[in-house]
Amino acid sequence: MDEAVLRAQKWVNENYLAKNGYATISEDGITGQNTVKALIIALQIEIGVSSPNGTFGPTTTSLCPTLSKNVNAAASNIVRILQHGMFCNGYSTQSVTGVFGDNTENAVKSVQSDAGLSADGIVTPLIFKTVLNTAPLTLASDGDPQIRYIQQQLNNKYNSYFGIIPCNGKYERNTNKALIYALQSEEGLNTSTANGSFGPTTQSLCPVISIDNASSYPTFVKILKYALKCNGMELTTLDATFDETVKDSIISFQNFVSLPDNGGIADLNVWMSLLTSKGNPNRQASGCDCATVITNENVSVLVNNGYRYIGRYLTGRYKLTQQEIAILTQNGIKIFPIFQRSGEGISATNVSYFTSSQAIADARNAIQAALRLGFHSGTIIYFSVDYDAYDAQVTNVLIPFFSTLANAFKNMNYAGFKIGIYGPRNVCTRISKAGYAVASFVSDMSTGYSGNLGYTMPYNWTFDQIVTTVITDPATNVSIEIDKDIVRGVDTGAQFEDNYANQITFEEAHTRALMLTAQFEGSGSGYKTIAGNFDGAGLSLGIIQFNIGEETLQPLLSDILSDNRNLVLSILGSEKTTELENMLNSSPAEQLTWAISINDASGKSINAEWTGLFEALCETDEFQAIQDNYIEPYKERAIAKCDLFGGFSTNRAYAFMFDCSVQCGGFEQSEVDDIRKSITSDMSETERLQIIANVL
Repeated sequence: MDEAVLRAQKWVNENYLAKNGYATISEDGITGQNTVKALIIALQIEIGVSSPNGTFGPTTTSLCPTLSKNVNAAASNIVRILQHGMFCNGYSTQSVTGVFGDNTENAVKSVQSDAGLSADGIVTPLIFKTVLNTAPLTLASDGDPQIRYIQQQLNNKYNSYFGIIPCNGKYERNTNKALIYALQSEEGLNTSTANGSFGPTTQSLCPVISIDNASSYPTFVKILKYALKCNGMELTTLDATFDETVKDSIISFQNFVSLPDNGGIADLNVWMSLLTSKGNPNRQASGCDCATVITNENVSVLVNNGYRYIGRYLTGRYKLTQQEIAILTQNGIKIFPIFQRSGEGISATNVSYFTSSQAIADARNAIQAALRLGFHSGTIIYFSVDYDAYDAQVTNVLIPFFSTLANAFKNMNYAGFKIGIYGPRNVCTRISKAGYAVASFVSDMSTGYSGNLGYTMPYNWTFDQIVTTVITDPATNVSIEIDKDIVRGVDTGAQFEDNYANQITFEEAHTRALMLTAQFEGSGSGYKTIAGNFDGAGLSLGIIQFNIGEETLQPLLSDILSDNRNLVLSILGSEKTTELENMLNSSPAEQLTWAISINDASGKSINAEWTGLFEALCETDEFQAIQDNYIEPYKERAIAKCDLFGGFSTNRAYAFMFDCSVQCGGFEQSEVDDIRKSITSDMSETERLQIIANVL
C-alpha cells in the first residue's frame, strides 16, 4: 500500500462524494484505473463539465486550465488534483497543499522530461491528461533504453496526433500506432486526416528509400530506423543517417519475415511489414489454409495460383481425408495439420474453451486423427487459439492449457508428433518461450487483436496468415476461398506414407503401431493408463492394458517387486506392497477377486487410492522398461504374421498385425488355411488385408 495514494483516495472521497457524477472508490492505497478515474471526475467537476464520466476527452481538454507556478488561489482544488495525480504516478510534490510552488513545478518538469517533452514546468491540458493516467513514463526493468528514446522522440514531435504514449522502453500497440502517425505526419497528413492506420492514402504516399536517395528523406529515415529497432533489428544509431548498417538491417528484416531481398531498400512491403501485423496483403504467398475440402475438381486452383503449402483441419466437419492427402501430394502440395475443435457448444474461439480437461482431450483427438491419416513422426500439429487473448489470459489460462497439453502429449505421443500453435503474435511467442510449442502459425490478418499490433513476429514462426481471399483457376473458372499464408520454409510440411504404401523403418512402424493399439485400448495416458472391471478383467494397467483377468499383468508386477522392491516400497508403502505381494501369491481366482475389490462403487474404475499408487509406479522408468520388455513377444508375433501371408512390409500392415497380436493372439490353423485359399499373387496389399480382417 502506498500512503500517498491512500491520502489521494481519502481526499477525493471526502471532497466529491455528494457531487454529480462521483462515486466512492476503495481506499486501499493502490493506484489503478478507479483512482485515476475518480481524480478525472473531480477535475471535471471543478472545471464545469456537465456530465463527469472519468474520461479525459475533448470536452475536458477544452475546459482544462493551464497551470503554472504561483497560479491564483481560486484553482487550489485543481492544483490538489494535480498534486495527488503526481503522487499516484510516482512523482513527488513533497506535499499536497493546493499551492503550485517550486516542488510542484519540479515534479511537473520531471514528468515532461520523462515523456520526452521540453521541461518548462507548465501544466497544459496535455500534461494534466498525462499525469491523470496510469501509463508509465519511466524505463521498465525489462524495457529497452533505445525504445524508450524512440517513445520520447515520438512524444516530442508528434504528440498533437496521439497525445503522450508510455515511455517504458517496451514496444507495444500504442508505440506502433504512434509510428504510423509519425509516418502520416511526414507524408503531409494533418491531425484531422491522420488516423494511425496504414490505409490506402498512407500506402500511396509512402516513400521508397535506399542508401542512394536517403538524404532526401531524413525524417522518414528516422521513422524507418525507429520501426526497425522496435521490430528487433539492431542499430547503432537512431538518427537520420542511412548507411550500410541500416541497409543490412533491412535485409535481415526481409529475411526474417520472408520478404524478397531487394538489396536493403525500404519499399512498401518493408514499411507495411514493419508497421502492421499482416504486412502488405497483396504480396506473393506460396501457402494457404482453408476449410474447403480439396478435390480433383478444385486442386488446379491451388496449383495454378502458385500455392505449394496448405493447412487443413485434422477433425471436424471439413476435416482432412486420406483421399484429399493423395490428391494434394500427387499435385506437389505439402500439408501442415491444424487442430481446432468447434461445434457441440465448444470452440477454441473463446477463453472458456481452454481448460485442463479440454487440453487432454485435444491431445488425444489430435494424435488419433494424425495416426489415422498416416502422418509421419516429427509432424507439427498446430493447436488453435483463435480469439483475441489478452496478456493476462495468456498467463492465467493459455499457458496452463498448453502445459497440460504438452504433458498429455508426453504421455500419449509415441508417434513423435510435435506441438505447434496458431494464434496472435503475443500468444505464439509466450507459449513458445514457455517451452510448449516448437513452431508458430501466426494469425496476423486479425489486425485488431491486442496481441498482434505492437508485438514482434514470434522467433519460431513458420506460417504467417495475412488475408482472406478468393482465388480462381482461369482455365476452369473454379474458385475457392482461402487464407493466404506466407511460408518461412522452416516447416516443410508433413510427410506421409503415400497411402501407407511405402516401406518405413521397423522402429517407426512399431512405434506407430504401439500408439494406435494403445489408443484403441483407451490408453490415453500411455504407460500409466489404468482401468477397472468394465470388461471383466478386474484391473488393466499400462500401455496395452496388461490385465489381471487374462493373467498378463501379474508377471510385470512380479518383476518390478523382484528387481526393484525398494522402489515399490517408496511408492506404495509397506502395507500396500505386502497386500500386492499376497495377491500375486494367491490363485488366479483370488487374484481376480482382489482386483475387483479395489474397484470403486461403479465397478468400472479402480478406487482413487490405488489409482494414484499405480499411476505413480507406472511413471517410473523402471516399470516402463518392464512394460517395453513384455511388449516384445507382440512384436515378434506381428512380424511373423506379416511374413505368413506373402511378406507384408508397410506401416499399415505391421500396425494391423500388431493389433491382431495384442487383441487376438495367434491364428488358428484353420484360419490360416482359409486366408491362404482366398489370397492370390496379383492381389494388392489392401485386398489381402481385407481378407485377413474378414476371417478374424
